[in-house]
Amino acid sequence: LIIDSCTTGTWEITDSTKPILGYQCYFAIGRSKEDTFYVWFTPDLPKGAMPYTPTTLPGTVLEYWLQDSEFISTAKEIKAEAVDIIEPNYCQRITRKEYVKWRESITYRYIYF
Repeated sequence: LIIDSCTTGTWEITDSTKPILGYQCYFAIGRSKEDTFYVWFTPDLPKGAMPYTPTTLPGTVLEYWLQDSEFISTAKEIKAEAVDIIEPNYCQRITRKEYVKWRESITYRYIYF
């Protein structure tokens, strides 16, 4: 479980729009210390929701990809039901800095020359 503040860098919201799942979405570019995110978000759903990371956008992200990624993640369904978020009892609490260090240490184990 990564313990971190909700700082996510800066966002540039553009005038470009497209519909996703019946919602009017706006294109935005986000920049943090580590990554550049490209997203389509809708202000018609609660703000701050994005897979894998919190966001300061004024809506919910329905499609996103990272700058150097080949993969685009797009929402396929939206369920209007509340779910309880419960902290797992089987994980260790670490900071984002500790997580990045751990991730880098295991990445090199699987690179073969």
